Amino acid sequence: MAQERSDMKRVKEALRLRLAFGLSYKGIGVACRMSRTTVRAYCARAKTAGIDSFALIEPLSERELETHLFKRGRVPARSNRSKALHERFDQIHSRMLTERLFLIDIWRENAATDASAYKYNQFSTLYAAWRREHGLAKLSHRKRSTISVKPEDITVLKQWRRSNDRRKWEIAVALLELTDGTSVSRVCQKIERSHKTVDAWCRLYEASGISGIIVPRRKRQSEETRMAIEEKNEATNKTDT
Repeated sequence: MAQERSDMKRVKEALRLRLAFGLSYKGIGVACRMSRTTVRAYCARAKTAGIDSFALIEPLSERELETHLFKRGRVPARSNRSKALHERFDQIHSRMLTERLFLIDIWRENAATDASAYKYNQFSTLYAAWRREHGLAKLSHRKRSTISVKPEDITVLKQWRRSNDRRKWEIAVALLELTDGTSVSRVCQKIERSHKTVDAWCRLYEASGISGIIVPRRKRQSEETRMAIEEKNEATNKTDT
């Protein structure tokens, strides 16, 4: 019986990969350690049972899923919690587009105010299924639109670009070149920084201006360096006395 539950767990994962992400039978077989023929057969059973979205499978236990696949039981309707979330997905998707938010940002907002909120894995899986059902492409904030630097800040950024301060140079190059329409990938390659870092600089600039970007960083000292400094201070104190 334990082996049957384990197998059905893999079947549920296979259906999730197919219905939520559209993976090929071959790719699913490799990921779930199942043959391509077996994956195709389970997907066919799901279709026969009227299962065309992972949102219908997600609330089912492994035993319930097995019953629906092999006894052609009727898949229960979405729960009220699931319905409420699906009604919000259009708004969530719009916010991700207009505010350049990540899905996890919106989930955190939701989880902070709703004690019964889905776990992030369930939340993201249901969103991915909704997105596929509506024919929407996956959003990527790596292809960030150009940022608009204020005219009064351009002079400062040009000074930073000539600065010997590595961080100021990086920020200045990123903001000025993004303003000129250079792609994020090219900017990241030039300054050797990640997309995430550049995006964070853009967010900080848009929220607080130049003053919000530069945050003094304290260099971490090794134990050897710290001890050497203490010994030097002690020696200096003895000399003074």
